[in-house]
Amino acid sequence: MARLLLDFGAHADGPLRDEYSGILSDYKFGEQLRSPLFLAAETGNERLVRLLLENGADPNISALDLLEKNHTTHADSGGYICRPLSVPQILKWYNFHYDDSAVRPLTVIPLQAASGLEDATLANLLLQHGGTINPRHGTSPLAIAAFHSRSETVRLLLDCGADVNAVSGYCWGFSALEGAVHAQNIHIITLLLEAGADINQCSPRQGGRTPLQLAAEMGNRSVIQHLLDRGANLVADLAVDGGISALQGFVEHHDLENVGRALAAGVDPNMCSQHARSPLTAAVAHGYTDLTQLLIQSGADVETPASVSIDALDPRNRRRGRRLQLRPLAWAAATGDMKSLKLVCEAGADINAEWEGHTALTVAAAAGHAHVIEYLLEHGDARTLDSIWEALRTSISENHVTATRQLLRHAVNRNLNFTAAQGSKLLEKACFRGHLGMLELVLTEGAHMSVDVNDAQALGWLCGYKWTGNAWREAISLLLHHGRRVNCRAATTDTALQQAVMKGDYEMATRLLQLGADVNAPPSTRPYGRTALQAAAEQGNVHLVQELLSAGANVNAPAGPRCGVTTLQASCISGHLRITQILLEHGADTDAEPSPNYGLRAINGAAAMGRLETVKLLLDNYDGPRPKRDLCRSALKDARICDQWHVVELLEGYQG
Repeated sequence: MARLLLDFGAHADGPLRDEYSGILSDYKFGEQLRSPLFLAAETGNERLVRLLLENGADPNISALDLLEKNHTTHADSGGYICRPLSVPQILKWYNFHYDDSAVRPLTVIPLQAASGLEDATLANLLLQHGGTINPRHGTSPLAIAAFHSRSETVRLLLDCGADVNAVSGYCWGFSALEGAVHAQNIHIITLLLEAGADINQCSPRQGGRTPLQLAAEMGNRSVIQHLLDRGANLVADLAVDGGISALQGFVEHHDLENVGRALAAGVDPNMCSQHARSPLTAAVAHGYTDLTQLLIQSGADVETPASVSIDALDPRNRRRGRRLQLRPLAWAAATGDMKSLKLVCEAGADINAEWEGHTALTVAAAAGHAHVIEYLLEHGDARTLDSIWEALRTSISENHVTATRQLLRHAVNRNLNFTAAQGSKLLEKACFRGHLGMLELVLTEGAHMSVDVNDAQALGWLCGYKWTGNAWREAISLLLHHGRRVNCRAATTDTALQQAVMKGDYEMATRLLQLGADVNAPPSTRPYGRTALQAAAEQGNVHLVQELLSAGANVNAPAGPRCGVTTLQASCISGHLRITQILLEHGADTDAEPSPNYGLRAINGAAAMGRLETVKLLLDNYDGPRPKRDLCRSALKDARICDQWHVVELLEGYQG
């Protein structure tokens, strides 16, 4: 097929020509911006590579060269101007992303694609046809061959004069030696070093590494030893942005021997690496007490906050957008490792120190480590009201009942009395998290926490998605058992009865009515607020509607202020014909005013939803002040907008 296309005039370089450079910006960076020769080389198709070369394919053509020369961009003042863009800008334009710290090659010319193949035949063929061995863009072919452990190709490229230390400063730039270290191929590492590779070269890219730093990060001790034997520098500087020290890698992989060697060589134990990681926090967070002790003895600062590379805390506790940074003592509290905790404390760490709102006590409470909490309470000045309250709030949020009980006991023993606002916040956390055991503990110990069981917002907190079915019912029962008034609510929350109806809990609704729940309590001021009867009608619960009407529910209660409905509007819009009949029998207003925000009259809502039988029922029972023709005209607009043509036909032909 390729030969046929070439015979009929297809160009061997496809669209990658100067005359077509103006249309390249219409494509994403992908196969559309690769030459046919590149794709043939990438797939290892020798016959196709030879065919394209015989027909004049350029072995060095790259879309990046054309785009860099001809790319069009917006001027600051508006309009368009033509100006060259840098390669990183072009790749960003095409949503081409790389992890800054990842060692990954970028291939844009055929020789780069061929260098990663098992066989060196295609690489040799491209070199014979003038392939550039040290290209301007992308990763060097030698680095790609080393990255993929292609020894034969590495030898070929070295013999042909490849620059053994070539590396670009872009995000995909890494040296051949760095690629060999990533592949953990000692044979290729030796080959490159003998060819003159710089053993201490640090890639200039963001997240660059020296070969030793990369080997330490990967934890391959045989590669590390090989590099050290060849003279790798333990105290090499880090990359400008996103670097990692060899010591950091040694600690994270629990390489005690090399940690000692690095410290003896003068490596700073307080050097922070990528993502603000430090050796001491890594040792503490991993529970490496031997390394923790060694680093402290070598001068590591026990007060410097840093992040770690593991989830020592639940991801919910991380700061959005970046890694959570804590002091070493707080990381020890997070992992629950008492040995590391005591080592850091004995080194002079301040138990009560705070960093970005976190103390060791609050972190231990978040993790639920009761033994750590006990130690911190005994050895720290944790007797202040605010410190205990913050830890309590955290343990309640994470549903750690044992830790919460322990903190409460300490507060009682210290005669700490929380304010009403603090008690309200604790009740809020217990209600919101959906844990019955925690809610019961907070209510039982409420007197010690200034918890008001009749807090107006409590029922609103129980509306959270975590409370469903029997759990919600038991939570309401707990509140009532501990003295909550059945009609206590805030203007922005539903009453217990309204919640029960919305959840379709007939049993709880009946119980609340027996306890004196106000059947006509107004809807909440939040969007979609409903009275109990409005909610029952909307859900289509005939038995509950009849129960509420028997209890004296107002069938014509006004709609809520935001997206509200009257009872009749709710049943008509939802299409519950039997409930609509019941409501009309009880005197429901067929033309009641809708909610001022996103409301519809009963007939308009029924027409818009295509409720044909409901529309006819409303017209047959209409007794409002407006003429019936005006009623039909208004409903017709909504029916037409919603393409309810059967309703349109009914309204147009209706004879009142």
